[in-house]
Amino acid sequence: MLVYMVAMRVMEVPIVQVIHMTVVLDRGMAAARLVLMCVMGMFVAGAHDVSKCGAELR
Repeated sequence: MLVYMVAMRVMEVPIVQVIHMTVVLDRGMAAARLVLMCVMGMFVAGAHDVSKCGAELR
């Protein structure tokens, strides 16, 4: 499948991602911001989950 996509130079992406990237002038900054938000979300979700589990186990 990877060889087929490279040979055809076609990559499937969601419509929302394409629209978001065309609106932003600096595409690299948009990607960095998205990664930062995902990492921050994981930390918040992880900390929230740990506090709940710790309270239930005690």
